[in-house]
Amino acid sequence: MSFFLDDFATGLSSFGYLRTLPLDMIKIDAHFIQNLQQDQANQSIIEAINTIAHCFGMKTIAEGVEYRCQLESLRTIGIDYVQDY
Repeated sequence: MSFFLDDFATGLSSFGYLRTLPLDMIKIDAHFIQNLQQDQANQSIIEAINTIAHCFGMKTIAEGVEYRCQLESLRTIGIDYVQDY
């Protein structure tokens, strides 16, 4: 059985869960994926979430991936899995 935290980073308390919950994966909210190419801040947030998750031995999932350019950017960042709507 696996557990994952959905909509990570939409609430400021999410980082606290990483130390207390036995998570296997973190799903990054589609809000951060939508403007990935146009918004450097979103890209930095995604990179940070991915790095932190991997430091804790977790996989990452990006939700709301609709375009090839998003997929390519997420691959470059090192996101483990993607899902569309």
